[in-house]
Amino acid sequence: MATEKTRARLILAARIILSALAAAAAAYACSFDHAVYHAPDEGAWGYLVSSAAAPLWCALGVFAAVFLCAWTVYLRGRPVLTAAIVAALYAVVVTAGRALSACNDLAPLFASKRAVAATLICAAGRYAACYAACKLIFALLDRERKAPRLRLRAPAAFAAAFGVILVCWLPYIIISYPGSVTYDAANQLSQFLGATAATNHHPWISTLLIGAFYRLGGGGDGGVFAYILFQTAVCAAAFAFTATAARALAGRGAFIASACYFALLPTWGSYMQMYVKDTLYAGVFAAFFTLAVLFAKGKDRPGAAVCAGLAATGAACALLRNNGIYAVVPALLVLVAASRGRTRKIFSGAACAGIAALFIAVNHLILPAAGIEGGSIREALSLPFQQTARWCVEYPDEAEAQREVIDSVLDLDYVRENYDPRVSDPVKNTYHGDSAALGDYLGLWLRTAFKHPGVYLEAAANACYGYFTPGEIYGPYGGAYYGESGGEFGVEVTRAHPEAAARLDSYNRGWADAPVLRHLIAPALYSWLLIVCTAALLRKKRFRAAALTLPLWITLAVNCVSPVNALVRYALPLMACAPLLCALTAASAAKDPDQ
Repeated sequence: MATEKTRARLILAARIILSALAAAAAAYACSFDHAVYHAPDEGAWGYLVSSAAAPLWCALGVFAAVFLCAWTVYLRGRPVLTAAIVAALYAVVVTAGRALSACNDLAPLFASKRAVAATLICAAGRYAACYAACKLIFALLDRERKAPRLRLRAPAAFAAAFGVILVCWLPYIIISYPGSVTYDAANQLSQFLGATAATNHHPWISTLLIGAFYRLGGGGDGGVFAYILFQTAVCAAAFAFTATAARALAGRGAFIASACYFALLPTWGSYMQMYVKDTLYAGVFAAFFTLAVLFAKGKDRPGAAVCAGLAATGAACALLRNNGIYAVVPALLVLVAASRGRTRKIFSGAACAGIAALFIAVNHLILPAAGIEGGSIREALSLPFQQTARWCVEYPDEAEAQREVIDSVLDLDYVRENYDPRVSDPVKNTYHGDSAALGDYLGLWLRTAFKHPGVYLEAAANACYGYFTPGEIYGPYGGAYYGESGGEFGVEVTRAHPEAAARLDSYNRGWADAPVLRHLIAPALYSWLLIVCTAALLRKKRFRAAALTLPLWITLAVNCVSPVNALVRYALPLMACAPLLCALTAASAAKDPDQ
């Protein structure tokens, strides 16, 4: 009897110690400031103390949360391999991302014994926190429950969601009248009006929409506002549809949470008042993903409305963004395999072929015949150009020896002086090569990759770590823009309520400055949500449902090689699909194997 009591006490003490160690490591990782890598040597204890950057209450909150999770979840039941894999990936990626954010390279992680110790503690803390969270999520998904029958026809629910979302967005639209004109949209409008050369760098279909509504609104402020109203109506309808689909998949709670997410998160209201092509694309992409899920998950023959909507939104995604075709075509191909029934397979295959043919016809036949120049290949070469630029900075003598090859494609001197690890525009905008010069350059790029793989790895990591490092946002805007660009293109607007718009901007930026709220408007949360949901589906062997996430994975991959790191504008499609992704995961993990 005494032996059993002693054993129970030892187990209890071990649980307390392990939980406390995990919580302490997580709290340290949360508060660690990588800037101390450059600080003078203060000894081990001084290093640990000076590395604390987060407020004390934040570190204590993390300690308490992880301790509770470790106590209730971490040390009970069998280990979960899937959770361990995701947690290990999170620990490595985020630890590297924090160092890149502070120092632009990975060397400080292993610069000294104290740095190695701090790196290992941070990685262990992040592993502990992520493992506990994943295990808790998987435990909730493992609970016995029956998936609700998929019933999409709920006009009252759609109308309620549409009304709530629109009402919550109206203050952004009214206060910011006529809207915040961005550089890209002003460029598109200038092309439409014939003031600058027309190109397909920004999709010409998007340019036509911007120009058509500009003329419909009478030009000037009214023309800008007309497009703002159009994109707001489309996105409100698309997001209400997504919330209604979440209700059909996972119940009323999912519906309410989805509607509140779109209505209250300031990112959405802020982007509605922005004169930019990406907002509309996010709404159309969310509608496409929603229709693809409903198309695949339904047990009955798909209705004409779902089929027509899937084809229409797929075509719109392909034409409204130059890389949209790379998400749409694979998604429709997946539907051929993931859908039940011959009718679904035939339709999804036909839609895939039709959209691909439409994309080729518009971009390679119609637009060139109309004198619309295609987009530059420099956009696709953003990452290789960044890798070359980093090599030029770190190995100037080697780059100088290859000046002729580099200068035939890029401006070597300008690249050296203006290389930005997180933004490729300063480098890729110097591109001036032709096919012959580009071939020589790619040969040099490949040879250098084998010679300096570490340089290329760090350049690639600097281009994408913000999409995986929690809280990272590029630029000072808090994810959205409330300024006035376009004067260089002759596009000028007059703000009706400039002081109120400035306060609204401060509210939006306030979320970016808040320790917890910042994560809701930063891209990384949605990247990890995709990773965790996909892992949960694979763990439950719901391979068809996991396959439906392919367009989201392609979108994330495109972001990783995009010109800007951690740009919220590029992450909008992932953010728009997040509620339905969660509902899909919950429904597919339910008891009904057909779901």
